[in-house]
Formats: sequence, C-alpha cells, structure tokens
Amino acid sequence: MSDVQKPTILIVEDDPRLVSIYKEWLGEKVEVLTASSLAQAHEVFNEHGKRIHLITLDGFLDPESREDSLPFLREIRPTFSGTIIAASTHPDMRELQLHHGCDMAVESKRDIPAKVLEILDLL
Repeated sequence: MSDVQKPTILIVEDDPRLVSIYKEWLGEKVEVLTASSLAQAHEVFNEHGKRIHLITLDGFLDPESREDSLPFLREIRPTFSGTIIAASTHPDMRELQLHHGCDMAVESKRDIPAKVLEILDLL
C-alpha cells in the first residue's frame, strides 16, 4: 500500500514514548502526523487538515503548564468532519473533550492503536 492510499491521522500527544509506540503499531497502515504542543497541532492541522481522517487528542500537553487541548478542539471541530478521539488519562478532561466536540474517548492510551484501526476499518 503506498502512502497516497493510506489514511492520515494526527496524534496530538506530548509523551514521545507513546508517540513512538503509536507510530510503530500504526505506521504500516496509516500515515502518522504528530504534534506535541498546541502550537504544533495548529501548524500541522493548518497544513494537512484537508487530508487528515482522524485525530487523537491528549487532554494536557505540558505537565508543568497544564496546557489543555480544549482551545484547539473548539477551533477545529466546526470545520473538521473526521473522528476525534479524546485521549486524556484524566476522566474529567475526557468528559470536557467529549462535551466540546470529541466523538469518543479511550480510558487507556494503550487502546488508541486498536481504536484507530477499528474506526478506519483497517483491522
């Protein structure tokens, strides 16, 4: 399968270890774009948004500043028709993400690769 035929996903996650695992598990079946901050998420979305099929969205992107992803979610939801998965480890944040436009949530980040493949019908 060539890269042109692969669905494109955006993983918004600040833990490089998790991003590496996601890329390893998903990289053969989808094109993986990543962002580790809100600024990067905006940049990647603005450049590639038309071809992104799915977004996984961490709740807090910087443990020290507690930068949350809600402003990004509220900005993109009106124009993004793909699936957005709330991927926060904090239950209250997942609820807020769902309220502000995420389509579904995962309780454990280890469930993300399987959920992505299921949604994109790639299992």
